[in-house]
Amino acid sequence: MQPNISHKIINDFLLGEKNAIYSLYSVNKHRILVKYPCFGIIDRAAKIAAIFTALFTLSAKSVSGKVKSVSIVVEGTTFHNLKSFRKRYSIYLKEYLLPHGIKYNFIYHEDIYLIGAARSA
Repeated sequence: MQPNISHKIINDFLLGEKNAIYSLYSVNKHRILVKYPCFGIIDRAAKIAAIFTALFTLSAKSVSGKVKSVSIVVEGTTFHNLKSFRKRYSIYLKEYLLPHGIKYNFIYHEDIYLIGAARSA
């Protein structure tokens, strides 16, 4: 039987909470070692998300030639609460978009997707 480990459990562990992952390791240096692959996975997820965002942005620029800035709608606990995800995502976006002269900003609004769905209905 595989353990059910959600991003919340991993995030809580990275933030220092004594949860199921914490209790698996009795020595603190082992807990620290386990954090490295967790941060690696979060970093990889941020990089993949930034690559897809840059891909769509650069595709739009190649079609219209006029894209100089882009607003990115962000919502959800993964973006806002997952330790280091937001910071790493922003770093990778800078790496991929700024060399092409494209600036970006984040738009935050609670329930923005529900508002969009209501408007389109």
